[in-house]
Amino acid sequence: MLGRRSVVLVGMALAGMAVLAASGLGIPSAAGAKPAPTPVTGGSLTFFHAFAAPMSFDPAGSPGAASYTRSQYLPPVYGYLLYEDYVTGKVVPQMAESMTTSDATHWLLRLRSGVRFSDGSSYDANAVMVAWNRIAASPRRATVAQIGSMTVSDPLTLNITLRAPNSAFDRFVAQNLTFIPSTAIVANPSRFTRNAIGAGPFTLQSFAADGTAVFARNPTYWDQPRPYLDQLTIKSIPDDGQRYTAFASSTAGLTTLGAIQKTFAKHSGFSVASIGAPGGGTSILWNTTRAPFNNPIARRAVQYAFDNGAANRALSDGTVVAMPSLFKKTSPFYVASAKFVPHDPKQAQALFNQYATQTGKPMAIFSVVALSFSRNEW
Repeated sequence: MLGRRSVVLVGMALAGMAVLAASGLGIPSAAGAKPAPTPVTGGSLTFFHAFAAPMSFDPAGSPGAASYTRSQYLPPVYGYLLYEDYVTGKVVPQMAESMTTSDATHWLLRLRSGVRFSDGSSYDANAVMVAWNRIAASPRRATVAQIGSMTVSDPLTLNITLRAPNSAFDRFVAQNLTFIPSTAIVANPSRFTRNAIGAGPFTLQSFAADGTAVFARNPTYWDQPRPYLDQLTIKSIPDDGQRYTAFASSTAGLTTLGAIQKTFAKHSGFSVASIGAPGGGTSILWNTTRAPFNNPIARRAVQYAFDNGAANRALSDGTVVAMPSLFKKTSPFYVASAKFVPHDPKQAQALFNQYATQTGKPMAIFSVVALSFSRNEW
């Protein structure tokens, strides 16, 4: 049983990975960390996290089915076909044994022998193909659009042909297609809304309207003696302040923190671990298929206008590191020369003026941020 003041995590995007490492999914710990004590089977863990609870446990259920928003809940039930190691940046097989290619177009997925879903059916190549074909007929169909064809050559081998070469397709699978349900979902998809069947370390026992999911140890999990916990409870509390207050006044063993609450947690005697991925952080996504960001002048203007340091102070009270480039120095993907455009208001205004002259009107941005809508003009 983990103690009440055991761990507080900072770095919400990694919360699912960290919790499942503690639960016995076998995801590696941070580089340089002290060796963990020998695990003891038994006990329970309650985890408060920041993202909204899923509407469904069906991996094909909605466009966000494989996103971090839902991946807090899905890995305990489904495990991972492949996953990204957030220390090394490598793609690591879990339910899979390997995923290889000779030309970036033809991929060979080999599955681990002896893995079964909690309903007793086989976690095999056909189950993977069925799962991906369901996605092709779902709101997430764009996720599998690059797949041209799939062929099961034997129970543990799936041959995949892409429509165009993609040397990082294994990473794409790890990010978007890693949750594989039992083929029982075909006959009764509605059951998987709140009563999912997977081959992960836990089985779903209950899922309440407030976003609390209770998972029990899967006695048939392939990687025994994992998971070590008898029970895992995950509860969604999106507000940083409310989540910290709830954690501090409860017996929960693990939570994610907003940057501001990190200082409070340390002063209160909690153990705080900061975990960062090779890349990541807050992102601004541009739609380059339509105006204004189909115009490179507009994209560069916003880059010069953006003040990374000021955004850090406004959003996190300056408690996180403002990144000078896409990847931090310890990332395997870090390149010293690849830095963000520096903040330069004069250069930004010159580009906004150039855009207005070229298009005959000032640049306007319609933005969607956390379901809030705004329009700005320059």
